[in-house]
Amino acid sequence: MCTPAFATVVRRTLASICSMVVVCPAVLHAQHWDLQPSPIQRIELEGVDANVDSLIMILRDGRENRLRQIAALALAQLHNTQPSARDDDGFAAIVDATNDGDPAVRSTAIQALGYFQRPESVDAIRGVLTREDDAAIRASIVSSLGFLDIPETVEPLTAIALDSGGEQKTRMSALSSLEQVATESEMLALSPLLTDSEPSVRARTALAISRTTASIDLNRLVGFAMDDAVDEYTNELLIHHIETIFGAKIIDSSSFATRGDRKKQLQSWWAQNKNSVSAKQPSSHELPED
Repeated sequence: MCTPAFATVVRRTLASICSMVVVCPAVLHAQHWDLQPSPIQRIELEGVDANVDSLIMILRDGRENRLRQIAALALAQLHNTQPSARDDDGFAAIVDATNDGDPAVRSTAIQALGYFQRPESVDAIRGVLTREDDAAIRASIVSSLGFLDIPETVEPLTAIALDSGGEQKTRMSALSSLEQVATESEMLALSPLLTDSEPSVRARTALAISRTTASIDLNRLVGFAMDDAVDEYTNELLIHHIETIFGAKIIDSSSFATRGDRKKQLQSWWAQNKNSVSAKQPSSHELPED
């Protein structure tokens, strides 16, 4: 266990990386941890292995939760910037932390696992998913599977997305993660979700398939974008994607105030342009109609 004095010293030496290794979406969604190794080297200990030992000690100390979150992320960063013979020990310590009593530490440990791009990470994350009850953490678990960026994640992510009894947030997260790792045929296997009972799941599936396979026609995407039952974030993603496909700005940002404003502008644009989209249509696939 860390003594208070030791924790104080390490807190001071870790301070230089706190601004970079911080528990926030901007860092946790950075696909490849594009950080320079120098901040980690500022830990005033001997060598990479000693750094790992100290970070493991901090992570396993049950008192300084914020410091433990930083340690979990720092272990993941060390693994990516300075691979060490002690990486397996760091990985094991992070896996142990996924059982922590503090939700924030649990969530951070789960997301740190997403940067150990090894098959064992899939098994560890799937194990956490079976026992975690917190919906927000379950969604972050699914995101971590996507961050792994290895083929072994496609099967569990697909099963989560197709589970009609699962939480909507978790299923949507699985669809987002699949965009990063699935092949075209694997994405098309999600087409049954185009008739899912949840409007947002239907729309998010159409968006994911369109982004990765160009197999959803523009008319269908516009229909999802005009569906008031689709959640706000997916609606915004759909409009941006439609603008990308069509190569034109549809929504005037100066009047982007409400969902109703967006819908009116989209309807007006579609009325003027729907007859000219034939050249924009993607390749044809037999996909179920919603």
